[in-house]
Amino acid sequence: MAWESVVAIFAVFGEPIVFVGIFLDNSSVYSIVILSLIVLFMFGYTFVKHRNMKKAEDAIDTLLDSCAGTKSKWPRKEVISADQLERLKKDLAGQKVYLAQATVNRMVEDRLASKMAAQFEISFREANPDLPKDPGAYEWAKAYVRTFRKKDDYLPLLRATMRKHGIKLKMFRLREIVQNEIDAGKAVRKTMKRLDR
Repeated sequence: MAWESVVAIFAVFGEPIVFVGIFLDNSSVYSIVILSLIVLFMFGYTFVKHRNMKKAEDAIDTLLDSCAGTKSKWPRKEVISADQLERLKKDLAGQKVYLAQATVNRMVEDRLASKMAAQFEISFREANPDLPKDPGAYEWAKAYVRTFRKKDDYLPLLRATMRKHGIKLKMFRLREIVQNEIDAGKAVRKTMKRLDR
C-alpha cells in the first residue's frame, strides 16, 4: 500500500487551522473519521477560545471599573500599572485562561479606549443637547469648541466618536477644523466688542 501526505485546511469562525495527515490510498472511511475528528477538535478549540476571551474581558472590565478615570464625566486616560497588568494575567491563569502578557496589555488598552470613547460620547451629547443625531464634521467641531474652548485634550476621543458615526478624518485635519472654529469665535467676539463701543 502506498502512503500519501494530505494537507487539509479548515476555517472556523475566520481562524485557519492546518492539519497535515497521512492517509491510506483506498481508505475513505479512515479519512472521513479523521477529518470528522479534526472538525470536532476545531469547534471545541473555538468554543474554548471564545469562553476564555469572555472570561478575560470580564476580568478586564472589573479592573477598569476600579479605575476612577473611566467613571468621571469627562474620562481621562487612566494609567494601569505593570503590577496590575501582571496581577490580571495571574488571575486569568488561575481561571485557566492562559494569555501572553502582551495580549493582556493590548486587550486592556483596547477596552480602556472603548470605555473612554463611550463615556465621552454620552457626556458630550449631554453637554450639547442641540447637536443633531448625525452631525457633520463642522458641527462636531463647533460643539467641541463650545464645550472645551481651546483645550485639545479630548480631540482623540472626539475623533473616535466621529469615526463611529462614519466621519473619518486624520487628526491634523480635525485640529485644523477645530482651530478654524476657535478663530471664527474670536473674530465674532472681536466684532461684538467693536459694536459695543
